[in-house]
Amino acid sequence: MFKKILFIFLIPVYAFAINEVYEPEKIRENFGLNAYISSNKIKDIKIAVLDNGFLGFQKDKKFLPPTAELIELTQIPQSPTSHGLAMAQIVWALTGKSELGPKFFLINTNGFSNLKAATEFVINQKVDFVLYSQTWPFGSNFDGTGFINALVTRVTQNGIIWINAVGNSGGMVYNGWVQKQQNPTNGWLQFDQKDYLRFENKLDENNVTVTLSWTDFQESENYNTTKDLDLFIYNDKDVLVGSSELIQKGEAPKPGETSKLSSHAREVAQLNALDRGNYKIKIMVKSKNFESKDRFRVLLKSEKETVFTDKSIGGEIMPPADNPNVISVGFLNPVSATGPTFDGRKKPEILLSDARVGFTNGEQVQGTSSAAALLTGVLAVLKSEAPNLNDKNLKKYISLLGQVEAQPDLIPGSLGTLSTWVKSFITLDIMANIVVMRHRLQNYDVVLIPVDPLDIPAIKNAGAYKILPDDIIVASPSNQRWYTFPQAQSRQIKPPLVEFRKANMGQGIWKTPTPEQLRVLFQ
Repeated sequence: MFKKILFIFLIPVYAFAINEVYEPEKIRENFGLNAYISSNKIKDIKIAVLDNGFLGFQKDKKFLPPTAELIELTQIPQSPTSHGLAMAQIVWALTGKSELGPKFFLINTNGFSNLKAATEFVINQKVDFVLYSQTWPFGSNFDGTGFINALVTRVTQNGIIWINAVGNSGGMVYNGWVQKQQNPTNGWLQFDQKDYLRFENKLDENNVTVTLSWTDFQESENYNTTKDLDLFIYNDKDVLVGSSELIQKGEAPKPGETSKLSSHAREVAQLNALDRGNYKIKIMVKSKNFESKDRFRVLLKSEKETVFTDKSIGGEIMPPADNPNVISVGFLNPVSATGPTFDGRKKPEILLSDARVGFTNGEQVQGTSSAAALLTGVLAVLKSEAPNLNDKNLKKYISLLGQVEAQPDLIPGSLGTLSTWVKSFITLDIMANIVVMRHRLQNYDVVLIPVDPLDIPAIKNAGAYKILPDDIIVASPSNQRWYTFPQAQSRQIKPPLVEFRKANMGQGIWKTPTPEQLRVLFQ
């Protein structure tokens, strides 16, 4: 087994990525990909991996297909990190490690200028997928808008599926309202009858970043906010240990000029080699132009163990994972950020039950970055087999997964087990949305659909009915009749009866469709 777990998003420089993914066959098996035989179709899939660095990438090392290209679009160099290379290797491992492909573009997006250039590049190259295993600590109005999201939206509007790590900020965020929490006497923001937020640094020599942002971003990165907040951090003896007091007054600093002027609605305090102990975050309102709609967010990020004592619950999604057009990916772990977004949308769309990936030097990574890479690999395989897979029908499938996982009485089933008579009631408009499951105990088929069964005219006209709202609708293929079971008598259902259930739309844990399901879902 592997010696230790490293959260890759915390480590800017590490050489493990120039090793290979360990036991890729087992990972493929865990994701149900053994049902898909590797073929030369994978060469037609184009994947752009956008990341801050690809340290260790060499054409002759065979860590990626020979067609993989490293793309530098501006003069801003990469960061000295192998994070992006590791993500690409995970994708390739999931697709079967064929020398034919997929076609990888490894694009340096270290800094906004690089990200902006990358979005133009992927549109021009007509890639199938963008994998972005990163988030920004500011730049959004907490609702999928802002200048970073504007770039991403343009990409998705060109038919490209953008897959984004949801971010590892679980338990590290506080959300509030500026006007509602401002003390009119001294300008400090208030938090439950105190003027500070608490966090505890568990280990010495920790590097901690505190980012304060507020909702005054527009689609242009050149917009200059006039709303001004300042950020201060004190230790438990009320000694100031860090601050950020940029001036937001609608003016941008001149190029090359050292200035405290800032265009953006954010303050960032970097606390290096921080001692163990308890600390206080304080926020001062500097301008008088905040409105009732204006919100603020505090994000805590650290290299070692830190507890945000006064964190909020949820609302942790950073841009561009908060974009309504992207597929944001998390995993079942407290570090994985959770929604909803400010405008009430569920995020992330997909959770993985396990995001661990090992490398051949014995190291292991686990985080939302690897979760997003794993899902990208799965989708690349599906796209190679079902070219009509697109953002629309993928999201329809994803919308059903939450209900599937929420019912512990069900396990994955197969569309092929259903009789022709039962299939005749599944109309074309819902065919791409159904999920077939199997009841664990009674071993009968369950068809999950996004509407009430009686809302399908073919079923209602065939004689199906309910006496009580929670009655169960069951079809009998043997005598081609419909039955109603009260919920309390559900255990009386025996094969070959088929139950029809309504499935709620929402977030779920990923399940790879079988080849049989794939033909229906993405035909």
